[in-house]
This record gives sequence, C-alpha cells and structure tokens, in this order.
Amino acid sequence: MQRLLTLRVGTSRLNRAVNLCQLNSNKLTFKRYATNGQPKETIDPLPKNTVKLTGSENVRSVYGALASATETKNDTNTSNKTSASQDGPFQSESDLRDNVLRESLKFVEELGWTIDAIRAGIRTSNQSSTIEGLFSSGYDLVDYFQRDANSKMSAYMKEQVKKGEIQGTRLLIDSLKYRLGLVIPYASTWGQAMAQGALPQNSMRSWKSILELSSDAWHGIGDTSTDINWYTKRLVVATVYKSAEVYMLQDQSQEKLDTMDFLERRLNDFQTLGSLRNTMSKSLSDTAQITSGIFSVIRNLTSRR
Repeated sequence: MQRLLTLRVGTSRLNRAVNLCQLNSNKLTFKRYATNGQPKETIDPLPKNTVKLTGSENVRSVYGALASATETKNDTNTSNKTSASQDGPFQSESDLRDNVLRESLKFVEELGWTIDAIRAGIRTSNQSSTIEGLFSSGYDLVDYFQRDANSKMSAYMKEQVKKGEIQGTRLLIDSLKYRLGLVIPYASTWGQAMAQGALPQNSMRSWKSILELSSDAWHGIGDTSTDINWYTKRLVVATVYKSAEVYMLQDQSQEKLDTMDFLERRLNDFQTLGSLRNTMSKSLSDTAQITSGIFSVIRNLTSRR
C-alpha cells in the first residue's frame, strides 16, 4: 500500500504548475504536472549515493532531509544523557530544602529567622529564585535548625555510650547541655525563633521538635519504660529544657555558663523530686530570670516582622 504525502510548491508566475510529492514505501519521487493535469516528467530528488529508507521505518522530512524514527530516538537519548551529565546528580525536594536552609543559617545573625535569610541562602546555594516557593516562612529555618540539632545530640549520645565513660543521669544531663550549646551561637536572635514557634501555624512543629528532643534524650540512655512514666519523664525533660532556653535569653554570663548551671540544677531537681536540698533563694532567683526571658519572647512575638 502506498502512502501519499502531498506538498504544494509554488512555481513561477508564467508556468502555474503544481508539484506533487509522492512518497512510496521504498522510493521518494516528484512528479511535475502541467496546468492541464498531464504529467510532464518524473524527478528523483535524492542523489545517487543517498541511502533510501525501505520497509516499515517511519520517515519524517526535516528541511528537505530524511531521518528515521530510530535515529531520532538515539539523538534524543544522547541529548538527555548530555543534559543529565551537565545538571549533576539528582536532588530530592527535601535534600534541596535542607541544603538551602543549611546555607541560610549563616545569615541568621544579620537577618534573623526570616524569609530574607532563606533568600540569601538560595543565592549562596546558586539556586534559582523560583525555589523560594518551597518555603512558607522564616520558621522553616527554625524547624530545620531544631531537627539538625536533635540529630547531632543523638549522635553525641551514641558516641559517649560507645566510649563507655558516662551513662545514666550524667549522660542525660551532659547531652541536654550539649544540645543547648548548639543554640548559644544564636542566642541574640533566639527570642525571635521562640516567638515564631508560639504562633498557631507553627505550634505543631514546635511541639513535635521539643518532644522528639526529649524522647531522643531518654532513648539515648537506654530508657525502656512503657507505663505512664514514659510520658511523664518526657514532658518533664521537655519543660526543663525549654525553660533553660528562656533563661538563656537574659543570661549575661560568659559563654552562658549560668544557663548551663540552671539546666543542670533543674534536671537534678527532677532526679531528686520531693527533696528540699535546694535553697529557696536560688529557686526565686531562677524564677525571676525565667520571667524576664518570657517577657523577651513576648516582645519578639508582638514586634515580629
């Protein structure tokens, strides 16, 4: 069966002839017709040394040239491979987000926990500005920092367990102090981060992060309780740790040593719950410091950008 492909090509003004291109299954020919419809001559447009396509191969015309479907597919595959090699390894959306947020932390001191810091991270990562749509607010940066800090604390605890130098309550206290130490470099802007976490749209992620921190801490020292104490111990540690962050906001001591002492005292209080070995004056002092820190968080909350 012959397949016909008809092309109408304009000729000179004097000779109003019509050129018809007839494509056979094994030969491409042109038949020139006069205006009266009678064929004048048959022309083979292909040079003698041209390989003519036969059989069931699909043929397409590209500016007068011929290419098989197989050749086209090979060209496409080659192009895709070249493009892939130029673009580099594939990154998932979560990896791309984390890489940008990791770079964005460098701008927190200057720009705060804001979308502006994330934009700066996008530029530093040499990414297109279009990926800004992957981020909803500056709290994405806070959430990334907390997840990353929790992961580092877990790695620290595993390392200490492997060494076998500390364990039990001492390991719990040291690990939470290590976790708090990761926040200290951002102490000047941490009030803003805590204020954002208090917003309704961010509260679920904020609670999830602090409860995961508490659970990782207990799991790291081998806690296997399955009764009501499982919940009680995690809530208590979460509360003590967050109060230490609030205390830190007003701590003027070198390297926040007073904050570290506060965290250790409160964790020891939990271990000796019911005893009265701490003085009332020290407890009142801690309460005043926490209250001052809470007011700092409220100021950030009411003056947020």
